[in-house]
Formats: sequence, C-alpha cells, structure tokens
Amino acid sequence: MKRARYTLVGSALAIAGGCLLLLGGCSSDSGGPNEPQPRVPVTAQYTDGLKFVGNPSYSPDGAWILFESDTGANRDIWKMPAADGDPVQLTTDPAFDTAPCWSADGSLVYFESDRSGVKKLWSIVSDASAAAARVTASGDDVEEGSPACSINGDLAYEYNSVSTSYSNLFILRANSNTPQALTSHSSPITNRTPAWSPGGAQLAFESTASGGSAVWLINDDGTGLTQLTETGYYEGHPAWSPDGTEIAYESRKSGYMELYVVPIAGGTALQITVNGGYWPEYSPDGSQLVYCVFGANSPEMWVMDVDWE
Repeated sequence: MKRARYTLVGSALAIAGGCLLLLGGCSSDSGGPNEPQPRVPVTAQYTDGLKFVGNPSYSPDGAWILFESDTGANRDIWKMPAADGDPVQLTTDPAFDTAPCWSADGSLVYFESDRSGVKKLWSIVSDASAAAARVTASGDDVEEGSPACSINGDLAYEYNSVSTSYSNLFILRANSNTPQALTSHSSPITNRTPAWSPGGAQLAFESTASGGSAVWLINDDGTGLTQLTETGYYEGHPAWSPDGTEIAYESRKSGYMELYVVPIAGGTALQITVNGGYWPEYSPDGSQLVYCVFGANSPEMWVMDVDWE
C-alpha cells in the first residue's frame, strides 16, 4: 500500500512535474468566471495497486475504512485502517458483494449481495471471520441495495421490484423486523444511495424524479421532500458532513465525474476535485473526505483535507 501526499495544482496533479492521467485525460474544467473555482486541497493517495476500489465508508470511530474490491477472487468487502496498514478481506463468497456500510455501533457491516440469486441486504461481523446473514425476508421479486445506517440504528436502503423499472427507499427501524416505505411511487423513477443526516432525522438521496439524477432531501417520516441540486447533469451519491451543514456529491457538470459540496440550506455548489471523483464520504470528525478516482487501470482510494470552508 502507498500513501503519498500531493497538492492539486490548477487542473492537474503535480507529480514528478507531470500529469496523472485520470478519466481518460487531465481535466481542465474549472467553471465559468462567475462560478466558484476549485480549491487546492491537500490530497493523499490511500491505496495503490488494489484491483478496483469503490464505495468507501468510515467506521463510526474513524479507525477503519470499508470498501469493495476485486483484489481477491471476485468483488468482496474489505476494510483498511484509516491511519495506515494492510487491507483485511471480510467476505469471500463467490457472489458479487458491494456497497458496504457500518452499523451504528461499528460491530456489523451491511452490504448488498446477489449470493441468494437476487440482490439482497446482508450483514457480517466487522471484526471476525463469520458467516453472513440475511437482513430482510423479502422474496425473489424484490432487489435491495445501497444500505445506510443512521446513528439511531435505522437502516435505509433501495427497494426495487424486479418486474419494474423504478425503485423506492425503505427503512428498517432498529426496533422492528418490518420495513417501511419512505418513498412510494409507481412511475419509472429511481430513488437510490440514501445517506443519513448526523442526527438521523433526514436523508439525502439520488433521485430521477425531476428527470435527470439529482440530490434530494427527505425527513425520516417521509415528509419534507425537497430537491437540493438541479443542474441538468447527473448528480448523486450524496454524503453528509458530520456537522450537518453541507453535502458532498458526485456530478458530471464539468464533463467528467467530479465532487462538489453544497450547503444544506441550498445555494451555489463548490467543485472540490479537478481530476475526477466518485463515492465521497466524510471522516467522522469532519477533517477529511475519502473518495475514489479512476486511474489508468482501476479506481483507487484517495483522501483529501476538508479545507474549503
């Protein structure tokens, strides 16, 4: 593993006087004269040489980062010490295991997997090699994915009928075995990648309700549905800052997939990457943001300092 610190200069990474080619080339997208210009955050490459790295997620105590990877025989769930250290493989099933997240107390890891034939939610003990367990009892006519656990232990996830082309968000409360629909529609709309607010009272998520994908907000009781971003470009995979004041998300507004932050109250979004960015996630103390960048072969994890305020 390699952790080297670089500083983003202009629209390229200053590495040995050259340019790291990402997303097919160095991006020069910096917006128009009236748009916020990208800041220059200090960025550290967190992984190097692993085979595909995606969907990073900090443990509640900030000590570990979960991610999915093809480094083993197939796509599995891994974790790595946030400070530095070697990756640890958590799942070894020949199925496709993706989109990991932590339970509220950090004892369990939730993820989506097609090991039963249809994509479902599963959990596994986070600090030991143990058999995975099904989280819900839905039938084969339903796919489940993109789990997210609140500080209260409530689990939000994507619920998709196999026979339709739309999906809704469901919540499995910590004290219940019966999932509840958070959104409900019967048109070809996709609601996915839910992210809980720090206090567990709201969720941000990606939705195509207004046409293209955008970031929306909703209260955990289904009220207060609000569209937060609206550019006409793809926008999704939101992540709340620990202080609850802003949301980081991915967008193709610049022509490449880059990361942006926008205040919860709404307003102008700020671009925070200039050489590509996917799957943002804040550290629990709010000092850093982990994300992934597609390089020449496969995506790797990077960490940047949160210094754009």
